[in-house]
Amino acid sequence: MSTNVNVAFLWAANGSVPTVSTLMTSTPPGYADTLGLSAMAWEDILADPNLTLAVNNANSGVAVAQSAANCSLNYNGGAAFGVSGTSPGVTYSLFMIGWSTAYATPAIAAATDSFVGWSAPFSYRCYQLTEAPTSFAGLTGQFGVGGLPEPSTLVLASLGGLTLLLLRRRK
Repeated sequence: MSTNVNVAFLWAANGSVPTVSTLMTSTPPGYADTLGLSAMAWEDILADPNLTLAVNNANSGVAVAQSAANCSLNYNGGAAFGVSGTSPGVTYSLFMIGWSTAYATPAIAAATDSFVGWSAPFSYRCYQLTEAPTSFAGLTGQFGVGGLPEPSTLVLASLGGLTLLLLRRRK
């Protein structure tokens, strides 16, 4: 697990599918960059009229957490927080994104064409702060925040594989 990834989430009406899903349903951070899709992905994510970046009601800041080596995220010290524009008792579609910790917000990361990854959308019911929230335990496998090999490593691995195929055909 990589600790050089920031993660945030966007919300939309329940059942909404993000525009970026037309590129890929989901991808770990950096994978879209290896395919040359990161600029298009950022545009799809930040310009999607159905998505709203989660903003903490208490401090008016974008809810951003840094990934930890044990695959966990900890935002707001683990305490519950209200998200601007949402209402208790309503179910929303959530969508997670990840980018380099070199950039504090998704907008700055997009402006510099940082790598980006995104989850498939999932449903979440908003609760009063006194209620027990929905568990995220069932979301494993939908979105990974991990390191990605350098592009030169991928090129070398591809060349090695092609060489093996060519040698195999000659025998």
